[in-house]
Amino acid sequence: MRSGRRMACAAIQRASVVRIFAEAPYLRSLAALVALCALLEALLDYTLSAAAVARLGRGEALVGDLVPALRRAASHCTGQLVDALFDDRVDPVVRRRIPRVLASVTTQRAVDGLCAGLDCDRLDVRYRCAQALVRLRKRGGTPIASDAMFRVAAREIGGLSGSGVRLAHVFAVLSLALDGEPIDLAFRALQGRDPTLRGTALEYLDHVLPPAIRGALWPILGADSAVDLAARRSRDEVREELSRSSWRFSAEGRARGSAGA
Repeated sequence: MRSGRRMACAAIQRASVVRIFAEAPYLRSLAALVALCALLEALLDYTLSAAAVARLGRGEALVGDLVPALRRAASHCTGQLVDALFDDRVDPVVRRRIPRVLASVTTQRAVDGLCAGLDCDRLDVRYRCAQALVRLRKRGGTPIASDAMFRVAAREIGGLSGSGVRLAHVFAVLSLALDGEPIDLAFRALQGRDPTLRGTALEYLDHVLPPAIRGALWPILGADSAVDLAARRSRDEVREELSRSSWRFSAEGRARGSAGA
């Protein structure tokens, strides 16, 4: 009997704590959010996770502990996170930070939610979803449908007008449909100033991109649609050259950074 009363009291205390932290409008200080994080990890409560997600819109200094705490609890509240990702009533800052949390969840449910996020009406959310999927793919174990990624890439290319975030997003999506590392290397080469590296990147893309995507992307990249097939190297040869040249991307990036300092 006493054991039952103790369990009932513990449940009441837990419910009271959850209600206080979930409903309190004053949870704005770093200390209060740290306490919320600790409770979230200890209790894995649905109401607490909803309160934590709602507070993802705070400044970076205040959510620095919140994102890791949500990541550790994310496998228990994946559905909540995905629902908030698609909810137009949710703060846009919250929506674009949710993929950072889902990037830690190596389940098909999380992958499916992030893939669906690629159809979101907001570019910033689509971009963050693609970045999260890239991180998940590197960790392995969760399949991503290449055909679906090609369809997303084709749609995004249709809205391209030059370089920038959308072009980076297109290449992130393409890296999900193809071998990711050489696609990333090709994109970095295309952003550089070395015409030889740029030519190597285009040569690799000519090998691996479906004709429709290549035809739509080539004018945006300023590429010549005429390819000398007789002189073209094999895909493996071009990929190897990209890999060998990767140190040059880093060196060029450091040089640009020094010039801008």
